[in-house]
Amino acid sequence: MKNNFKEQIENIKFRLQVGLLDYYEAKKQAEPIILEMNIKGKEIAKKFGQRFKPFTFAGLMR
Repeated sequence: MKNNFKEQIENIKFRLQVGLLDYYEAKKQAEPIILEMNIKGKEIAKKFGQRFKPFTFAGLMR
């Protein structure tokens, strides 16, 4: 199963921008996705010997 994190985050961002979600609802919906992205990012960074900078809600909504 392939997770399309970018598409899911963009969908939340769009709904936030058009007013279908408020900030706190959007953050609540994005939290599990961001957590999964950070877990996957840590694994990839460790594999390649790099430092991982975690994703944040504010950073992804820019």
